[in-house]
Amino acid sequence: MLAITGSMNIWFIANVNDMRMGRRRLIDIVKDRFPNPYNGDMFAFMSKNRQLMKLVRYENRMYMLYELEYERGYKFMHPVYEDGCVTHFQLDFKYLVALLKCPVVSKLSIIGC
Repeated sequence: MLAITGSMNIWFIANVNDMRMGRRRLIDIVKDRFPNPYNGDMFAFMSKNRQLMKLVRYENRMYMLYELEYERGYKFMHPVYEDGCVTHFQLDFKYLVALLKCPVVSKLSIIGC
């Protein structure tokens, strides 16, 4: 079960679009960019087409990987940081909830009679 609280630090890792990576590769990216990834923070990665999001977290001596994917025609919103050259930035809890619960419709199919 995905358990996220408002007291948790959530980091969005930008410019990592290859979602074929497994848990180990994503964990290596987190370890390279953060001095202490074992403090319960959650790290979010999004695919280039914004249909897939992976969340990585370390808790109780184990890594957890959550994979979230929308159906065809829906996407995650694209979080944009004001300074476009950053490799990661912290998301407020409310923004993560908006990302997870407010899909963007990429195509509207209308079926006629």
